[in-house]
Amino acid sequence: MLKIQSIAIKENTERPVTAEIGANEVVGTDADKIVEFSKKALGGHWKESGVPDLRDGRASERIVKIFAADTSAGSVQVYTDKHGSDKKRKI
Repeated sequence: MLKIQSIAIKENTERPVTAEIGANEVVGTDADKIVEFSKKALGGHWKESGVPDLRDGRASERIVKIFAADTSAGSVQVYTDKHGSDKKRKI
């Protein structure tokens, strides 16, 4: 994730997780709020943002692990938990 400030000038967003982690502010169409949040973003006074689960730039690594997983004992799912640890489970 690039951690670039984003202001959604609309009443809602199709990606609410970005607002929940602080990467985006949904300000609506109120001109005063748009100006307020624009000044914060441009002035470097933006809140710290996180990275949503599984949006860490490692999707291709996880896909390769799935294809390379040992499936001799049945189907295995390889995934990364919310702490970034790789896990396997039978499915």
